Amino acid sequence: MILGAIPINAFARSWGDSTEGRPLLQVFKASDYQANATVRALTQDRDGVLYFGSDVLLQYDGTIWRRFSTGNNLAINSLAIDDQGRIWVGGYGTIGYFERDTSGQLHYTSLLSQLP
Repeated sequence: MILGAIPINAFARSWGDSTEGRPLLQVFKASDYQANATVRALTQDRDGVLYFGSDVLLQYDGTIWRRFSTGNNLAINSLAIDDQGRIWVGGYGTIGYFERDTSGQLHYTSLLSQLP
């Protein structure tokens, strides 16, 4: 699978340019982001950073790809971001959230053990 990302300003009018009216598009291969080629979910935070659900949580800030594990390498099928900036993940055998620590690093908290 090939993953494409379109920046928020992709549809802004570009004057005097041969690409006028066309969206800016960048294509990525699984080898670019070092994860499973199947991406099942996508969300964007208020700063414009993109998050993708694969066998890990992928973060793309427009320059650098980062990977964050849930610890079980099972597929992340859904993503959501709440008002506190927590990134909620769900999938087969996975439910929990990623939250930033005081240094800004994302850490995963599983809620699986709290389910009956």
